[in-house]
Amino acid sequence: MDRENLIERLRDLDENAQIITGVPPIKHPVVIVGGAAFLLSGLTSRNTTYDIDVFMADRAIKAIFEEDPNLNFRCSAYMESIPHNYEDRLQRLPIATKVIEYYAPCSEDLAIMKLFRWEDRDVQDLTNPTFLEKLDWNLLNRLAHDPNEVYASRITEPDKDRGLAVFFANYEQYRKDYCK
Repeated sequence: MDRENLIERLRDLDENAQIITGVPPIKHPVVIVGGAAFLLSGLTSRNTTYDIDVFMADRAIKAIFEEDPNLNFRCSAYMESIPHNYEDRLQRLPIATKVIEYYAPCSEDLAIMKLFRWEDRDVQDLTNPTFLEKLDWNLLNRLAHDPNEVYASRITEPDKDRGLAVFFANYEQYRKDYCK
């Protein structure tokens, strides 16, 4: 799906939700992560994404969304890799809707999530000049080291958490190579 197809799909989902639920007094929040978040936020050099990773949606909307094969609700791995207070930094995605308000984590939260995995697509996203230009290195550093952020999202104790150790190795190398 390219960016235009992605926006069209999200608008279609909003329209379906309107038909089923009517227009609510307050829009239902939906948090998009992964490649779709990067694409919708204009943070990637990639032109397409395979699916839409839905990190958070309330029950009424999730029930409507679950019928769509392009939506991925199996995002539990992100629970341990997104900073604990990510909700405070959500960015509203500029998609005209009536029922659903789409959000993505801020650039720094997305970077943290990608640094836990650090596969080829993650490297491509995080080393994109557009992304690097928008990245607030001070905030990224605070999120990485604040006990109320990355540490608070982890289930395993920090001294026994191999995933956290890998994250910090990836983060330190990323900071060394790209922080100017």
